[in-house]
Amino acid sequence: MPSVLQQALLSSTSAVALIPVTYTYHGHTTSTWSGAGLLYNAAGVPIGPALAGRVVFCAVHFLSSSGLGTLTSASIGGVPADIHCQFSTISGSTYNPNVAIISATVPTGTTATVTTDFGGAGSTAFVYIASYSVYNLSSLTPIDTVAANASAATFSDTIDEKSGGFSIFAGTTYGANAAVTVVGMTEDYETALGAVNTRDFGSALVPTADELNRVISATRTGGSGTSSNFACAAASFR
Repeated sequence: MPSVLQQALLSSTSAVALIPVTYTYHGHTTSTWSGAGLLYNAAGVPIGPALAGRVVFCAVHFLSSSGLGTLTSASIGGVPADIHCQFSTISGSTYNPNVAIISATVPTGTTATVTTDFGGAGSTAFVYIASYSVYNLSSLTPIDTVAANASAATFSDTIDEKSGGFSIFAGTTYGANAAVTVVGMTEDYETALGAVNTRDFGSALVPTADELNRVISATRTGGSGTSSNFACAAASFR
């Protein structure tokens, strides 16, 4: 067999093309829970059509009224969730903004109870959850993660991505209910949580090419713009 043909056949049989990821943003819960607490259950969170291999991602936005809040464990539809990244920051005011990105493989159901446990770190007062269903992921090990606070009114960082994968970027602000403009991913929600003068946002993307150091940013228009008031987190997968 000619060596060129042999190499072509070897190449065609050894390279397995991954199916591109698809995802759907399903919605954002409204928290009416307030007061110090450690465990919060959000019932009826939409997670899309049931399908084997479906991965549910949630951006967990929460406020702590004393100290830094920390999400210590979580579950989605009774399935233990991976906490991929989170960031908490001291605002110097009544509440401290926090955000976490979690996921679990949940093949059944169209809604789920999302349980979040804060393990005694800080006094968590409000929890808001945004949900996505993601299909065709090959791994739940992140390619890259980001967890940081903003510099002045703008958060900016970079993230590595794989073609056809899934990237998610979310944040929680406190202090002004200022509008947020996201660059680098497609914004899916931005919710004014006016009772506590807070706003959150979330965005996602299926990259069309491998990319190192994709720039992602979120800019608040208005408000105090101090670096301690803007917690952000992002993660990428394939």
